[in-house]
Amino acid sequence: MEVLLPALAELFVLIAPALMGVVGLIGSLVACVFELLLLGADVVVHGSIAAASAARRTTREETDRAPSWLRRMADSPAVRKWAHRLLFGFAGLLAVSVLLLLLVNFVFFESAVRFALSRAGAATGVVASFESAEGSLITGRLRLTGVKASRADHPVSDLDVQVDDFDVDLDVFSLLGSEKRVTRVAVSGVTGSYERKQRANQPQESGAKARLVIGELLLEGIALDFQDVSLTGQPVEIALAVDKLEVEELHSSRAAFELLFNANGAGAIDGRPWSIETSHDDGGHIANWRADGLPVATAAQYLGGPLAWMTDGTLSVDTRSDWSLEGEPHLRMDWKLTISDLRAEAPDDLPWLKQGVVKPMVAFLNRNPGELPLEFTVDLDPTGFTGTASPFAVGLGQAVREKAVQELARLAGAQPAEVEQAVKDLGSKLRGFLKRPDEE
Repeated sequence: MEVLLPALAELFVLIAPALMGVVGLIGSLVACVFELLLLGADVVVHGSIAAASAARRTTREETDRAPSWLRRMADSPAVRKWAHRLLFGFAGLLAVSVLLLLLVNFVFFESAVRFALSRAGAATGVVASFESAEGSLITGRLRLTGVKASRADHPVSDLDVQVDDFDVDLDVFSLLGSEKRVTRVAVSGVTGSYERKQRANQPQESGAKARLVIGELLLEGIALDFQDVSLTGQPVEIALAVDKLEVEELHSSRAAFELLFNANGAGAIDGRPWSIETSHDDGGHIANWRADGLPVATAAQYLGGPLAWMTDGTLSVDTRSDWSLEGEPHLRMDWKLTISDLRAEAPDDLPWLKQGVVKPMVAFLNRNPGELPLEFTVDLDPTGFTGTASPFAVGLGQAVREKAVQELARLAGAQPAEVEQAVKDLGSKLRGFLKRPDEE
């Protein structure tokens, strides 16, 4: 999304001058249509075009006998002279705008698209090219094939990807409003690599970016070698596949939330299946996440906390989220983590103050290597996702870790209240141990 949204914004900028010419042309056509309708009404009333014209002349003559101050000013030679100049100037400007629009649309279309992509690249650092482009600036339709995009030595992320097909349909008349709309974006056949170096955890400044809404986002056939060094500085390598992912009404201000809780899709992580299913009813929305047999060492890097002590095994995730942004906004997530064939180790440099909490949990994990279910509930405010680029910015990861710690403590024979009080007593030292480095 960090690359897609600026590119769409530049396409809107490219279309803006063309839209002004189209609006002027439409205005002239509408005026002509109204004039024809009025003439048609006069013909119906008077029975013929000649009679209607005679009636109009009579009306004008009666008006001329008692001219108003406005009429006298309109009859002034100086006013008429300037009115003619303005009329001819507007007509000339309209003609030039339409001519330029037609030239760009039918002759220099690919060059215009390359210019828009270069403008977007200046803002994002992405160098993009394509084999062919087709579409229309007038209708806002654009289709690119054989797209290549790369970015290197960027502080946030690097990428090197190829896209078979990129299809976008812009709502050009939304340029006239404060909210820009894209009717549909479809991307298919994406391969390559993506490296994340830094996690964007800070909310965007209010009003920093124009509001952009994508009516329908469709991603198909994605296979990326994903590398994440934003967690601990050590690379976490994942083979990420997206068979299909659909999102309706994706808002740029809360894209992270809607990709997680308002999408439908399926794919694989390191060859293991995952899916997101969203349903809607009068009472709100339900999002279900499922992932089977993920390598626990990989998942531990993202969930952290007690999972970071697990060195071997698999993790299955089944999460049901009930949410609504209407009335009293709420997000309630019922988590079920099933860990199988696990092996855990306590950190070697564990301070003695933390041993009383950590070591019983590790011993319990190693005594139950078969299958261990962890079930808990997390409540969050969904409005906190607005303006954020990552779910970690609203504390999702921290909330999951704290609940997992409490559930493990309960299963290990400790009282959850005691563990929670221990966390409070140890203060920032223990919380720092349970935190991931990217949230410090």
